[in-house]
Amino acid sequence: MSASIYVPEFKALKERIKDRTKIPMKAQVAIQRKLLILMYTLGKSDSEYEKDHHQKRIARTEAQATQDSALEQLPLEV
Repeated sequence: MSASIYVPEFKALKERIKDRTKIPMKAQVAIQRKLLILMYTLGKSDSEYEKDHHQKRIARTEAQATQDSALEQLPLEV
């Protein structure tokens, strides 16, 4: 499967599963399942694929957490 060769995220997943289970077919099936879920989600939400979507989502979450903690430190006026 070409995704497990050319896409770094899937390549890392394949190696991790292969090292853990010692069964290469389990790694391929995991990648196939991940791709099917991605295709279903993109089709259902009618959105386009963004290669760095996960990193952007993590950055947004961290920025929101930083903003929330900054707001908690402000003194409340009564």
